[in-house]
Amino acid sequence: MLKSFRFEIWSDGSHDMCAIRAEMPESAGLTYLWFVMSREEFLGLTSGRMTAAVDCSHHVHALGDTWRFYDLDFPSADAGSFQVKYYNLTFPRFLQRMLVKVARKVWAYKRATENSDKQLLEISPARMAKYVRLYGTGSGQVKLDATPETLAQVEKFSEDPKFVERLEYLKRIARNSTQTFWQTATLYLSADRHDDSGLYWTAVRPEGRSIMNGGLVKHRDGEWGVHT
Repeated sequence: MLKSFRFEIWSDGSHDMCAIRAEMPESAGLTYLWFVMSREEFLGLTSGRMTAAVDCSHHVHALGDTWRFYDLDFPSADAGSFQVKYYNLTFPRFLQRMLVKVARKVWAYKRATENSDKQLLEISPARMAKYVRLYGTGSGQVKLDATPETLAQVEKFSEDPKFVERLEYLKRIARNSTQTFWQTATLYLSADRHDDSGLYWTAVRPEGRSIMNGGLVKHRDGEWGVHT
């Protein structure tokens, strides 16, 4: 869990800027973060138009609500290898969108008033944890959709712990398409018309778009395999 999280916003009249400051546990590879971004970089990372940004030797790679911060302190040798300190920050899209709204308002105010003072927003570790729990990837629900006959087949297969394990894996695929606690993804199951020892499956996002599909099949060695 983060020890602290701060978001700074400022403008000098011609450049709109922001920064993320955070303290991480001592056990983390990267224990302190101060990453400065321009307006274009922050809006690009939060919208998905950009996936990376650089602040001197500090780097960030953003993929959804996982932002990986890492430092590249190159040694003086012409060649070789070195260790990279990094930290994966879980940065829910809900919080990203909220900070974008706040930043736009602050930048507009700073420009209108020619005020260059920094605006600081501090989010407590407990609130950050709450945002992750309620609005992080996979925070929603998943429901099974199948005919009564298929559900009876699922119940029969569920006597095998290996089947249950693979079914839970498929549920995670569907659940990971949710971004808030109120969203519900769907895992559609149907019988395999050619083999009564398996099922067809389709994982569908909350808005109804298919993510992935395939088969859940029991092999001759007794193992259940997921095919896509």
